[in-house]
Amino acid sequence: AHDVGRDDLRTFRVDRIRAVQLAKNARHFVPRVPAEGITAYVARSISTSPYRCRARLRLAGSVASLRARVPAWLGVLEPESDTHSVLVLGGESLEGIVGLVGHIGLEFDLIEPPELAEALERAAHRLMRGANAGLRAPSV
Repeated sequence: AHDVGRDDLRTFRVDRIRAVQLAKNARHFVPRVPAEGITAYVARSISTSPYRCRARLRLAGSVASLRARVPAWLGVLEPESDTHSVLVLGGESLEGIVGLVGHIGLEFDLIEPPELAEALERAAHRLMRGANAGLRAPSV
């Protein structure tokens, strides 16, 4: 929706609407569509914009071919070339982004931020330790 007080587009959660009523001084309005389109605007506003940390990853595949693996709530896919796309995602922390990266289950190249590389390495070591400990666990 367009917020006339902020003169900007905003997204509102439908599950928080309790009642609908027509304003007493209702005005006609001109619909405003963001240049990127409504779908892309909403995907960006819920998956990256509200977060402190952001990351960009290069994935093999076109945007169209990756849509089935990368849901809109997880991040925004941007075309890079005929064979690769960039996934932009956001989280409250680098560790939160690591979880999202693990969720997609695809090979990737980290574009930015460079600090995410260390968080990914720490997570990889934790996962390997856990997997190795599970392999050594006694059978019941």
